[in-house]
Amino acid sequence: MPDFERIRKDVLGYLSGQPEADVCVQVLSDLENRERENLKILTYQSFTKSTRRSAVDPLLVKALNFFVTSSKFHLLDQRFLMFDEQNEFGVEIPNKDVAMAYQVGSLTLPDGTEVEDIDAHLLPYFTASAELLAMKVR
Repeated sequence: MPDFERIRKDVLGYLSGQPEADVCVQVLSDLENRERENLKILTYQSFTKSTRRSAVDPLLVKALNFFVTSSKFHLLDQRFLMFDEQNEFGVEIPNKDVAMAYQVGSLTLPDGTEVEDIDAHLLPYFTASAELLAMKVR
């Protein structure tokens, strides 16, 4: 498995000229500096300090999406927690169920209530991929 420095160089080469390239490098440095046990639940907010960007900044969103969707640089998995008024803590919802909710335009909450404001009831988060965890063993 390649090390962080090699991935950093490869990402910069792969994303050469793209506006999110520098943000990807900042995210990569953040992941490198975190302890393995601190890679279980990461939100957009988790990366605001290291990237100096807001949680809704389009370049931060693009950078995190890059590490989720890239087969060559797959360092993060994206998951979702679902909240309703009764759940102080979120309930994990499978990605396929989230995709289906967006497809049909509504989400069924744990209490059986169907809601159309899907985003108001979901919290996306990231966790280390198997590839990233393997790199952190070293």
